[in-house]
Amino acid sequence: MSAMLARRHLFPPISEGPLPCRRRSLVRFTPSKGVTPPSIPPFKRREEIAFGLRTSTGVSESKIASWPEEVASLLSEGYLEEAGNRVRLTPKGRMVADSVAELFV
Repeated sequence: MSAMLARRHLFPPISEGPLPCRRRSLVRFTPSKGVTPPSIPPFKRREEIAFGLRTSTGVSESKIASWPEEVASLLSEGYLEEAGNRVRLTPKGRMVADSVAELFV
C-alpha cells in the first residue's frame, strides 16, 4: 500500500466524519495516607523560577532557596527585590532578565 493511501486510510478527510477536537483531561493527585505526591521535575521548577521572576508577583523565597549565593548577590546588586516573602526582578533586573534567568536554568 502506498504511503498516500495509508495516510488517507489512517486519517480520513474531515468531511467524512465528526470534527476533530482535543480534550485535555486533568488528573488530580489525591494523597492517601503514607503516599507522597509526585515531585516537580527539576527543569520545570527552574523554568517556573525563571519566568516567575519576570512577573509582578515574583516567586516565593522557598522556591529559590536552593540558590542562596546567587539570590543574595542579585539582591545586593539591585537586580532582585523582596516583596514580603516573594522575590521579583527590579526595573534594572528586567533589563537583563535573560541573564538572571540563566542562573536558575
